[in-house]
Amino acid sequence: PNPTSELLFIKGLDATQYDVAVFDQMGRMVLSKSIQNMQLNVDQLPNGVYTLRIFNNENIASAKFIKL
Repeated sequence: PNPTSELLFIKGLDATQYDVAVFDQMGRMVLSKSIQNMQLNVDQLPNGVYTLRIFNNENIASAKFIKL
């Protein structure tokens, strides 16, 4: 998993706008929003391991990241 303390940069996706959802290790959604610049500010989240789900009408992707 990729570590971050403030901004999470999302690469490898073609569309300009996505909806994102962040889940904690218990499976609870802790953040949900639309992004356009492929950056997600996670500084308000407590430190821990999270799962990021990224989706639009055509694609769905997920990845884990560590908030430091």
